[in-house]
Amino acid sequence: MAQQADVRKYDEVERAFDAAAARFGGIDILINNAGVGVFTPVAHMSVDQWHDVIDTNLTGVFYCCRAVLPHMKKRGGGWIINISSLAGKNAFPEAAAYCASKSGLNAFSEALMQEVRHDGIRVAYVMPGSVNTNFGGHQTAGAEWKLSPDDVAEVVVDLLGHPSRSLPSRVEIRPAKPPISGKR
Repeated sequence: MAQQADVRKYDEVERAFDAAAARFGGIDILINNAGVGVFTPVAHMSVDQWHDVIDTNLTGVFYCCRAVLPHMKKRGGGWIINISSLAGKNAFPEAAAYCASKSGLNAFSEALMQEVRHDGIRVAYVMPGSVNTNFGGHQTAGAEWKLSPDDVAEVVVDLLGHPSRSLPSRVEIRPAKPPISGKR
């Protein structure tokens, strides 16, 4: 079922999840993977750029989690996996909004995990390092050393397969052999 929603608009998010729950009888899994990055010095970043990053990467996750929690509680549990970034703990220049959003996402994930774990809802966050995508306008050619999107997806699938008695709540994944001069 395809359902369009802007994660920065709570009414659209709520409507999408309500439609999915009605169609499938509930919601078991939420993967928060929407994300944007603006890579420019703070002095040159516009207020709108700041809001685009924070509202998508952090507020959007809050909206999605808030919208699915009643559905998951009704079913007796579920999984919420938030895709973060190592930038959330390893800040770097010209990425203040992005790093702040991912740092906030990490703290949000930790707090939410503690709030809902006794409801059978497991919350985890995955912090990939450099991933070979066009994210942020970076070229993919010559970046074979980076993680592939499939590497990150495999971590998510592995989390979903964990026995219900365990809660791996934070996973870091990084390229095995980055360039020696690489910062991330």
